Amino acid sequence: MRALMYADWTIVRRVFLRYLLITMFVMTPIVVMGNNDGELAAGTAVVTMCVMMMTIYLTLSIFSFDTSNDWEQFRLALPISTHQVVRSRYAFAVLTSLGTVLLGSALGVLVELVLPLIHGSVAAPRGFVIIFLAGIGAALVGLLFLSIEMPIVFHLGIEKARMAISIPFMLCMLFTIEPVRDALISLLNKLEHVEAALGTPAPLFAGGACAVILVYLASMRLSEHLYANREF
Repeated sequence: MRALMYADWTIVRRVFLRYLLITMFVMTPIVVMGNNDGELAAGTAVVTMCVMMMTIYLTLSIFSFDTSNDWEQFRLALPISTHQVVRSRYAFAVLTSLGTVLLGSALGVLVELVLPLIHGSVAAPRGFVIIFLAGIGAALVGLLFLSIEMPIVFHLGIEKARMAISIPFMLCMLFTIEPVRDALISLLNKLEHVEAALGTPAPLFAGGACAVILVYLASMRLSEHLYANREF
């Protein structure tokens, strides 16, 4: 399995800088404008966008290379099982998300140091611990996204599954519908009351992390079943 993960790393190493530049291009105007309006904490915004975009882009890019270079068919001729293929990809996605948390946290701290030199101030400064925890939260959301996408991709292949990649984003549009939005606001208010009663958000954060881990593991088991029964 380590050999499979190393093969994935060689792919990521080739496209990493490209996706990092794309991410920085997207997030720079958002961070600058948010800081100007005083509505955005620059450090946490940087780490959140960096982790989310890089984790998803890099993981899905590996599936694209599988198809474009026939690595998917060649890999199955090796003395490895389909379960090992799936587990190595899921494990690599976790390592990718953790790596982007470290990178995004460093960028977030750097932005908060540089912005005062350019703009004169940081609207909502955050310490390294808060920035790092925001990165962990973003990593959990990214892995939750991949929990939805990877079973579909393992079952259909990346080419047929491209439309499915937009499903989570389309689901987000449900929040523009008033009943759904009201239900979400009500839930958030209840969580705020629970946090106030507990005196710390740590239990809620830990509970959310455990829930994502369970969903991720369930997604991996589903992908194993779908990939083992897939016809190439």
